[in-house]
Amino acid sequence: MPLPLPDNVKVSLSELTSAQQVVLRGYIATLREEIKAMEEKSKTADDPDPHAHYHGHDKCTADHGHDGPDHGHSESHDHEKQ
Repeated sequence: MPLPLPDNVKVSLSELTSAQQVVLRGYIATLREEIKAMEEKSKTADDPDPHAHYHGHDKCTADHGHDGPDHGHSESHDHEKQ
């Protein structure tokens, strides 16, 4: 999971114009999603269970009925905590 934005970055962003903030926050969000995807790929690379995927640190092997082996990470899905 990507670390939260450091306080000095938040302060720097707040000093920018709204338009500049939108551009940088969008770019940061894209990078954070890429980090999450890379972390999940790394976690599942050595897992013998082909249905394993992760939500943060929690391993999940439930079949959510996604299309394709990569579960279409652009969509979201919920998990019930047990």
